[in-house]
Amino acid sequence: MKTKSPSTPPQGRRFFNKSKLHDDARKVCSQLPKAELTMFGRGSKGVTESADAAKIAALPAVKALVWLNIDGSHVPKETPCDAEHDWLTMLAEVFGFHELAVEDVRNRRQRAKLDRFNDGSCTPHLFVVVRIPDANHPGETEQLSLFLRDNLVVTVQEAPGGDCFTKRMQGIEAASLRGELTAGLLAAELLDAAVMDYMAHLPGPEEEIEKLRARIKNTASDELIADFHGFRGEALHLLRDIKPLEDVLSHLASVEDDFVSPAARAKFKDALDHQQRAVDTLNHLADESKELMNLTLAMASHKMNEVMQVLTIVSALLIPPTLIAGVYGMNFQHMPELGWQHGYLFAIGLMLLLAGIQIWLFVQNGWWVNPFRFKKGGTISTLLTRGKHGQHRSP
Repeated sequence: MKTKSPSTPPQGRRFFNKSKLHDDARKVCSQLPKAELTMFGRGSKGVTESADAAKIAALPAVKALVWLNIDGSHVPKETPCDAEHDWLTMLAEVFGFHELAVEDVRNRRQRAKLDRFNDGSCTPHLFVVVRIPDANHPGETEQLSLFLRDNLVVTVQEAPGGDCFTKRMQGIEAASLRGELTAGLLAAELLDAAVMDYMAHLPGPEEEIEKLRARIKNTASDELIADFHGFRGEALHLLRDIKPLEDVLSHLASVEDDFVSPAARAKFKDALDHQQRAVDTLNHLADESKELMNLTLAMASHKMNEVMQVLTIVSALLIPPTLIAGVYGMNFQHMPELGWQHGYLFAIGLMLLLAGIQIWLFVQNGWWVNPFRFKKGGTISTLLTRGKHGQHRSP
């Protein structure tokens, strides 16, 4: 966790204040992110409503626990007004967030990290950045920024739609009804939901591995190798984004902080366990997909070797007949066998005899391959099936 050194607050023109919008503030365009405001009264369920600039500007006067969720902070470049800048400027001025934290929200390719701002230039608060799966683009992630201060949690999601917090509302409302919900516990529930979202976007490892194994048994093609490579790349991409979250959750679960209650630390520890399980699952998928990709390449190489072995045997068997035919096809005038009545049968018999001797030598040395034994699935497919059930070939 980082503590930012004192810095002078920005001196730019203020568009918002705590009670009302300035008359000369820029108009908010229709492309603004969707914002939802949830207020939790002690011993009651939360009340959720849509939020606009005026409602957000009035939030500092509210005494209840407040959760503001902005869904889809990314505004396309063709948007006619700088709507995102308006919203982030409003958040910084209304809630006293540090300018560096707001800048990290704008720069969306941040690693998971935790910062504590308590340097006198802003209202004391925690700022957490994590990356969560993007529901709109499987295999990709989006940035989730979380601000935590007394009685306030603000979450800013990069991509619109696919909210991963919906499934946690029941547990959050139950804690609120018991009077146990705090800003720290709410933040812990939300981060745990973000971690569990990784598991929701992954198939069961054994199920997926069996599907890949079945495809190997059916065929070994360039398309299959490309699929393995893409699957492993997706697992490594998710692993790269969730792995740094371990340091953030470990710190929140172990270090005492004014914003994190003992109940919240216990929840952060639970989220850390879920994160480690997700990392183990992704590591398993990446390792297994790499092994299966190598096995596919080995299978293709083995089948090519078998084909070359058959072609080599056929070529070796044709060498003596070709030599004999070449000798007697030279058309010299004085070749005694050419006038022999049984010369033709002798040549054919000699060819068959030499071929038989070659076959016997191949069998004796273990070089003989039955060219008619190839079938769909191949010997490696049989080996895969036997290996799956723990069986082994007899020596």
